[in-house]
Amino acid sequence: ELLEARFGSVLHDEVREAINGVDFPLTKVAGDRSSSMHVRDFLAAYQSNRSTVRLYATNLVLPALGEDYPVPAFASLLQHKCAGRWCGGLWLGAGAARSPLHRDFSENVHGVIEGAKHFVLFAPNESAALYPKPERANLLGHTTRLPRGARTCSTREADDGSASGETACPRDFARFGGALERATVCRVEEGELLYVPSGWWHEVFSEGGSGEGG
Repeated sequence: ELLEARFGSVLHDEVREAINGVDFPLTKVAGDRSSSMHVRDFLAAYQSNRSTVRLYATNLVLPALGEDYPVPAFASLLQHKCAGRWCGGLWLGAGAARSPLHRDFSENVHGVIEGAKHFVLFAPNESAALYPKPERANLLGHTTRLPRGARTCSTREADDGSASGETACPRDFARFGGALERATVCRVEEGELLYVPSGWWHEVFSEGGSGEGG
């Protein structure tokens, strides 16, 4: 109700559609299923009886919210432009969504308003095993070249010396299996915060609730 009353007329240009029902593109380029939508229209679809799990509003920044919520005390410890002012963004979805493996080069504090988020995190020194994908705007790579099927692969061997189970790492991405075994996994629930340092890779699975904030 607050969002609709105060910000319904805001046109947000990062409303995205899932590629296959749960996966959302991270970069806004041609063909990435990202479009503009007024906040009131998104909320209407979001709250309707039909399934809206395929819609996801990413990084909805509303500076006026700073009038209602003071800058958190911990913000002064962050090493980027948000240290002295409010610049939080809302991420709104209907749950059952996944943000593919990526890294941000600024610190992040993820807060969950409703529902829960599962994080799989990799330290920066695992980058070589995560196969960064160079981009025009970021030669170091913000996302990964890993195919979706490799995200759950394993390097463990069965008794006969073959890769265990049906999730052996593809030959071209074999290093990922070891990194996955060293990953940090956690669940962030309503009212909790997770600090993600600069350069840490993370894949995020969202579930339940009717809204998420980060």
